[in-house]
Amino acid sequence: MKRFPARSSVLVVILMTLVVVTLLVVSPLLLVLMNNVIAVDWSQLSNIGQSFTAVSAILSAGALFAVALTFRLQAKQTRLIQFTAAALRDLCSIPAGQGCVPAEVITSRCAISAAQGVGAAL
Repeated sequence: MKRFPARSSVLVVILMTLVVVTLLVVSPLLLVLMNNVIAVDWSQLSNIGQSFTAVSAILSAGALFAVALTFRLQAKQTRLIQFTAAALRDLCSIPAGQGCVPAEVITSRCAISAAQGVGAAL
């Protein structure tokens, strides 16, 4: 996979910004031209647009809920990682010369701690 240099990403952002600004400036002119070519009932189109506004608000609320849920899940995951790291630090803090604790012991001790409710607040 080829990676773009930082300059290319900045150039893409500037180009996309120019495209969006150009479309915003040109769209009212295109609507005026369209009105001259085709007879358009703007009040009916306005009513249709208002109905889409309600749908848009509902979708935006759903997206905001999804973002809040994602933040909550990330916080839980971070606490779980911190708990696991602390447990591993405690398990591997044995005096020098005795080696490290085998993986089976670490797994069983973490499972016992979680079962006893140490990780229940996560």
